[in-house]
Amino acid sequence: MKCIAHRGYSLKYKDNSIEAIREAIHRDYDGVEIDVQLCGSGELVLYHDIYIEGEYISDLNIGRVRELGICTLQDVYEQIPEIRQVLLILDIKGSNLNIAKTLSKFYENEQTDNIFFCSFNRKIVYSLPNHFNIGSTFESTFHISEYPLITMGLNAVILHWTCLDHEFIHYCSTKDIRVYTYTHKEDEELEYMYRYRVDGIITNGF
Repeated sequence: MKCIAHRGYSLKYKDNSIEAIREAIHRDYDGVEIDVQLCGSGELVLYHDIYIEGEYISDLNIGRVRELGICTLQDVYEQIPEIRQVLLILDIKGSNLNIAKTLSKFYENEQTDNIFFCSFNRKIVYSLPNHFNIGSTFESTFHISEYPLITMGLNAVILHWTCLDHEFIHYCSTKDIRVYTYTHKEDEELEYMYRYRVDGIITNGF
């Protein structure tokens, strides 16, 4: 079972920051989960919410984004080359389908074997290139009749810990679909997660 740092090592550092990602790798986490979305000028920026200080990320140019202390995916790859050697879960935010093309271009000359490109937004997930490892994030529990449709073409599912289900996890294992769960914040949540045969736990830190 892999241990994946939620937005980097967020116990100590700002979410989705260079410092948080670097610290997670330094602490030998198996992987890192980070949020990515498009800003108004088209760069891939690391931020969870769709707005900050009353402004929508999708309306901001890169200069304003940097003023607000938000880094880019390019910054991560330039400043933390080790990111290429760890499991990376990219949680794609927003509703702009153009992010699929932007990610495809960004990774033209980068390896993607270690990456799962995931989102709540199924339109984005199915717009991504065929060679990407894709995943859907869910906060729901499904009936067995739904399994084939909701997992169609997926390489991973990211499940909220309250939605873990033995039957669904077993189904995913038979289809070689990875199952990750989020987010460990309290001991009780971790204890609950350990009851299930998931491939990894996304955690705020131990």
